[in-house]
This record gives sequence, structure tokens and C-alpha cells, in this order.
Amino acid sequence: MAKKTYKTFSLKKLYTYIRNEAGEKVPIVFQGGIQVDSTAIFSTTSEMIQKGLESAPGFNRDYYLESVREDTPTAAPTKAPAAKEEVVEEPVVEEKVADNGNVVEVSDKNDAIEWLKEHCPDKGYTAVKLHAKAAFDAACKECGVEFKFTA
Repeated sequence: MAKKTYKTFSLKKLYTYIRNEAGEKVPIVFQGGIQVDSTAIFSTTSEMIQKGLESAPGFNRDYYLESVREDTPTAAPTKAPAAKEEVVEEPVVEEKVADNGNVVEVSDKNDAIEWLKEHCPDKGYTAVKLHAKAAFDAACKECGVEFKFTA
């Protein structure tokens, strides 16, 4: 699957929502764009998200497709991009069902919080509520999920 990067100008953050196959709202957050001349970026390899973004009313008005990149396997890891550019990649989330419940691989705690908010919408979780370790651990236990941090 090709990786598509969407870009918007002069915004602190752009929040938009698309609907997935089940009709649920999926939040899309463009990162960066703090300065007037900088850009906010969102990258994804998810075909569902790509179709949703490109069919949303804000496409080519509030944001546009900047680039399409085919990922090819490499033998050695590549160097990080230069500090002047901020590249935001979509976190890789792989779900595995274990004997004791769900084990979900995420890159960091913020991705885990987003997963909880998306998969347990009836609980009313927010990033502020789940900031404390005790609250985060209680939410994981309540939802029956365990996170494995890959980064």
C-alpha cells in the first residue's frame, strides 16, 4: 500500500473526522503548523483513511495530497529526517489476541490513549483523563487491553 502524505498550511492543528466502514467517526489530526509559514502534516498507509480524507468536503480546500510514496523494504534502518522538517508518521497499531485479553502494539502512550478513545467510546476517555499512570492503567484494565510499546 502506498503511503500518502496530506498537508495543510497555517494551522496550529487541523482536526477532521472521517467515517470508517462501520460508520464510526475516526479523528484525523494534522501535526505541526505552529508558525504561519509552516505546514501541518498527516501521513497514512491506510486505504480506508485515504479514501475517507479524499472524499471529505475539506479535501483540496482545507488540506490536500502532498505526496504518494511506495515503501520498499530496506536492509538497514534509514537516518531520521533533518531537524528543519517535521515528519509525522501514522503509528503502527497491530492487534494480537492473547489468552489474557487484547495485546495491542503501539509506538507510545499517546497512541495507546487514542486507541482507548477510539475502541471504547462509551467510556468517555480523554487524553487529560488518562494522563496519570493510575488512570491509564485503570482504563486498560477496564477495557481488557494491554499495550506493548514498540518505540
